[in-house]
Amino acid sequence: NGQWQPLTEQLAHELFEALEPEVQENVDSTNLAQVAQYYVIQKKRNALNAKVHFFYESKQNVRNELYTNLAALPFYLTITSTPDIKFFEALKNADKDPVVDRYNFRGENQMMVHEGTVECPLIYHLYGIVNEPDSLVLTGIDLIDFLAAVIAKNPPLPNNILSQLRDPNKSLLFLGFGLKHWYLRILLHVLYGRNRESSSFALERCVPSNVKEFRQAILFF
Repeated sequence: NGQWQPLTEQLAHELFEALEPEVQENVDSTNLAQVAQYYVIQKKRNALNAKVHFFYESKQNVRNELYTNLAALPFYLTITSTPDIKFFEALKNADKDPVVDRYNFRGENQMMVHEGTVECPLIYHLYGIVNEPDSLVLTGIDLIDFLAAVIAKNPPLPNNILSQLRDPNKSLLFLGFGLKHWYLRILLHVLYGRNRESSSFALERCVPSNVKEFRQAILFF
């Protein structure tokens, strides 16, 4: 239909096509966590990891105007929930020297990461990175385990990432999130900490399919 579609939705659709017809009837083909959960049930986790790696590898050279425009801006830290490296490539094309790090809710994490500068910005993959399959947050169960790890601080997020998130004088850009998702509301509540003095603004292009649910999300915020 000519509309731009996030890579996560494209991946969800490809996984959806591999599901049994009787399962497809009850699954939202745009919901990656839901689709990936059923994909694991049918084809096991290793098959999902291989599919995800191949998918993002095949999209590596597809240019994204949004990333190109963002790369021209003087960000020194970007926190992303997408596992691909397209923004990394966009920053390289903008003559910057980006540094990549990630959170792994299943494994070891550094207590401090590269601070980032305008010339050498940090891209922090909060939901894991594609070249480290164990770090990826893909299925519904992964989301729950990820949230449990962040809330319990086991493993903890890097101290300087948390301090950046909780600094009332900072403005932050999250890539790949959708504010309508329940798990993002919980995550932001946890990451934001106890500081409620600063004002925050969030923008999301959204065409609601369920108006009642959309209004409930607005009331929540």
